[in-house]
Parts: sequence; C-alpha cells; structure tokens
Amino acid sequence: MDEPTREKGNGLVDEMAGSLNQEWEDREPVLRRSQRKERQKRSWAPIIVLIGAIAVLSLVIQWAARSRTSGEYQRLASKLEFLERRVAALENKKGPGSEVISKIYRMEGQIGGLETSIAALSKRMDSLTQQVKVAKTKGSVKKPKSTAKRIYKVQKGDTLFGIAKKYGVRVDSLCRANGLSSKAVLHPGQRLVIPPK
Repeated sequence: MDEPTREKGNGLVDEMAGSLNQEWEDREPVLRRSQRKERQKRSWAPIIVLIGAIAVLSLVIQWAARSRTSGEYQRLASKLEFLERRVAALENKKGPGSEVISKIYRMEGQIGGLETSIAALSKRMDSLTQQVKVAKTKGSVKKPKSTAKRIYKVQKGDTLFGIAKKYGVRVDSLCRANGLSSKAVLHPGQRLVIPPK
C-alpha cells in the first residue's frame, strides 16, 4: 500500500472512531437518566409496603386497646414502638429493596402471632369473668383460718396499733398473744407473735 492511501485509511478510521465515541457519549446521560428513574420507581415500592405495614400494625394496636387485656395492650404498644423505630431505621438505611421486603414479611408474621395471642387472652378473660360471676352468685367463699403462728420483728417506729392494723387483728388480741399491756413500749428487734384473725 502506498503512503497516501494509508493516510486516507487512517484518517477514515480516526473519523469513524470519533463519531462512534461521540455517539456513545451522547447516549450515556440518557442511560443514566433512565437508570435513575428506574431506581426511583423501585425505591417507592418498599416505602409503600412499609407504610401499609405500619397502618396494619396500628389497627392491631387499636383493636388491642379496645379489648379487656390491658397488660397485653402495653406489651403490644411497646412492640409497636420498637417496630416503628425499626421501620424508620430501614427507611433511612440504603440497601437492596428485597432485604426491606423480607423484613416486612417477618413483621407481618409477628403481627399474626400477636393477633393469635390476643384472641387467646380474650377467651381466657371471658372464661375468668364467667367464673367470677358464678362465684358471686354462689356467695363469698370463706378463707380457712391459718393455724400457723406468724412472727413479726419490730422495726424502729413501729407501734402496737400499726402492727395490728397491718395484719388485720385487734390491738388487744395482739397484746394478749404476747403478754403485753396496750401501753407497752416496743423495741427494735423485739419479736411479736401475730394471732390469727
């Protein structure tokens, strides 16, 4: 090949490479913009699911508040607060959407477990209420008197009246059981026998 033909060929190759390179650089921002839009579309899905999970969880908590199991309600409220903190942390955390979704599914499973335990507690509360009603209609049940002696160790500032009141006995019974007069002075460390009621 002669020198002028070779120079023409090289010039043509350079020109084609330049136009292809320019075309690639023109397309790159378009690709980046479309990728950004795709990412934005994907980032809304987990957030919407999280908001839905929070709404469901708040409905469960409201339902629990209306039920008669106040202790269970407190436990659910603390779990809701914990889950809301976790959801907020997940929203702030930048990670793949599948990880967030799997955490949401786990939270939904926990909600299902809470609903089951609330239903069981509600049934138990109903049966206990029924038992109380039956006991009230039959009359009060008398507690058997305990025959075991109770001993009380006198503390600083104790009085016969205060001790009798604490154990639900009369002052004169307490004095008779211990061989004391009603005006006796008590000393810290002294042991008193508490008579049966």
